[in-house]
Amino acid sequence: MYANQGISQLVLQKTIKGGITPKSIVYNGNGLFFAQNMIYMHTITVYNDQYELVKKIPDRVNLNDYGYTGGTVKGGPVEACFSHNGEFAWVSNYTMEGGGYTNPGCDACSGSTYDKGFVYKINTNDYNIDEIIEVGAVPKFLACSPDNKYILVSNWTSKDVSVIDASSNKVLKSIPVGVHPRGIVVDNASKYAYIAIMGSNKILRLSLEDWSKSWIYNVGKAPRHLCISNDDKYLYCSVNSAHKIVKINTNTLSIEASCQTGSAPRSMEITPDSRFLYVVNYHSNTVSKVRTKDMFEVCENDTKEHPIGITFNPQNSEVWVACYSGYIQIFKDTSLIPSLDGNFQPDLLAQMDNYENMLMSESITIDRNGAKNELATPVSPATETEREPEPKSEQKEKSKTKESNLPPSPAEVIKPAKTSSAYIIIGSFKNIDNATRLAKETNAKGFEATTIPSSKAGFTYVALIPNGDLNSYHKKVKSELKSNAWVYKP
Repeated sequence: MYANQGISQLVLQKTIKGGITPKSIVYNGNGLFFAQNMIYMHTITVYNDQYELVKKIPDRVNLNDYGYTGGTVKGGPVEACFSHNGEFAWVSNYTMEGGGYTNPGCDACSGSTYDKGFVYKINTNDYNIDEIIEVGAVPKFLACSPDNKYILVSNWTSKDVSVIDASSNKVLKSIPVGVHPRGIVVDNASKYAYIAIMGSNKILRLSLEDWSKSWIYNVGKAPRHLCISNDDKYLYCSVNSAHKIVKINTNTLSIEASCQTGSAPRSMEITPDSRFLYVVNYHSNTVSKVRTKDMFEVCENDTKEHPIGITFNPQNSEVWVACYSGYIQIFKDTSLIPSLDGNFQPDLLAQMDNYENMLMSESITIDRNGAKNELATPVSPATETEREPEPKSEQKEKSKTKESNLPPSPAEVIKPAKTSSAYIIIGSFKNIDNATRLAKETNAKGFEATTIPSSKAGFTYVALIPNGDLNSYHKKVKSELKSNAWVYKP
């Protein structure tokens, strides 16, 4: 495991369990989260932003009801995407089980002779399956173009991508792409789709105007998941077998930077401002936060076994992690707490620039039993091991005592001369010595600083006591300390 990296910004809020084996989780932007429970539970479970289960949707459908020949079959929900107004969810199904389906594809299968799968179109108002669309063999990832024109589906076994017309619910074309396509992202201009070919070391760029192809080579073994920046300048890819995230310039189609996270990084999510990535590390049982400007891993937090899906709720600054072992865990990103002016607090590492980077270089320690060289056995690019042994959702949680969960000693906290109904937060640290040092240096500059321990979050705030009008003092702090400080009201 990594030792704590100076500042821990992800704080566990809630763990959901019971009758789920979530392969993925996706947020529709309107308060709903869809978790795909694949072949062990054959359901899609829907939650609201209060962590409540609002609907359980079975994957059983009667083909005759949707214009296909056959009887009742079951699917196996893998991934989902939403139309860009959040009204419809499009859900891929691993294989179909029932009459007429005798030759299912699999993770180790390759070719066009296997049974085709289906994508379900689900209405988020009534949770009904409005349409089912036959695609290729073992459909996995889906992406909706921002103009809501196309749904693109990567078909793992049949080595192609299905392009669905979102208005007619019909497949327009199937495009061969190579062995084991997985992640897909469409740029914000709806001009290009990028497709990770997990059975290789390359990414396809597909034109949505003329369907021409270009390639990004040598990204690493088994590229899996893709995100794109809001200005379309950078593409980010999790490379499963290389245990890293790469940053790609979409103009030159070349890699600009990379960073290692945990073992077998799988799904990712990017913040709306493109400043951070959240990544689940399947074999490490962790979730990482990565700063995109310099590809720095800000923190890495423990999760339940086999984290594999992830989504982000920007309204609540929450990261939802789907663990294949039978859990959904919700983490609060404490660095994105809204400030007085309604903006999100920027990354605490970035705002302190040279000062805090110096502290981080002093406090970061890596202890992975030999560092990053002794990692778990990598997953073969031709076998993503989607069909894991049936998880034990009610398994006993291992007893853990971690330094990250311990509050700082009261004796180490600087006591203010007075208390306040509101504070200006200028830093947050795992290392109490670093928090104390910043508070003392800020006091020397004429500000009244103190440290505030958070036993729940496991870190220490460096806080200023306002002198006079809160708004004016807030602006003064930001100007004189060159810090994007934020207001905290205990």
